[in-house]
Amino acid sequence: MTVPTNLLAEEHQRRWAEATYSIRSCELAMDGAVDPAPGSLLAEIDQLYRWEKVSVWSRSYLTAGIEHLLLFADLVAPYDFKEGDINHVRYLSYVMMGRAGLESAAHALWILDAVDDERECAERSLRLMYKDFSYQLQAQEAGGYRVDLIEDRMTTTRERAAEVRLGSPANRPPGYESLVRKAAEAVGRDPARWCYLWNAASGAAHGQYWFGMEGYDVALGEEYEPGHFRTRRLPDPAFITETVEAAAHALLWAVWRWLDVSGYAAQQRLESALVEVHSRMPKKS
Repeated sequence: MTVPTNLLAEEHQRRWAEATYSIRSCELAMDGAVDPAPGSLLAEIDQLYRWEKVSVWSRSYLTAGIEHLLLFADLVAPYDFKEGDINHVRYLSYVMMGRAGLESAAHALWILDAVDDERECAERSLRLMYKDFSYQLQAQEAGGYRVDLIEDRMTTTRERAAEVRLGSPANRPPGYESLVRKAAEAVGRDPARWCYLWNAASGAAHGQYWFGMEGYDVALGEEYEPGHFRTRRLPDPAFITETVEAAAHALLWAVWRWLDVSGYAAQQRLESALVEVHSRMPKKS
């Protein structure tokens, strides 16, 4: 690890390292796995709405989550490590990386958790897709750019869904916190804790004052005015550790699921990836 041992407990160093192995294994396992194999479950689901593939949209969420979390891995456990290197952890930014990875993975996971019901899986993908279009529309409007093309795309999506007798894409999908809760449930983790961590990470990302108290061990100092004190704050690494772990767990589950229902040997690819990651990591002399 690149964090001085006197500033981060060994337990957190170990858990950060384990997360980096999982994240990098997901990247390598997905490398070259682009399209579902003919006859696979996900290939069949793709045919339900042939204009936009469930496999493509779900994979896009996975690769986004991988990219967010790889920055964490590259910072805390670089492949190219020189003895004496120190990583100055930017606390809020690290928490934000975990949040971004968790959100992306949770989107993919919500789609893939429904593959046993092919129509439901396709409809979930369509609902997230349509919401994605609405975000683009909002951005275009805010920037003063043309909106007719994205409006046409949204209209066409509704018409095509009706044509193939799928539910309306305009049905709102779960919000971010609900997706995080559903992700925790799918992987057998504590939904309440994951939702708390997601809210805390959102507070960190937005500079909310409450996280400035909740996310730190705070010691009171000088009372410089009646009732007002100087403080000294020490970041609580648990918020980084647990948020990144949640993201890594969700990502691993979703990657395994995508590979499996796409006709790839998911377990074999992930195990081979783990071996390769280990071979590339610097070893203690």
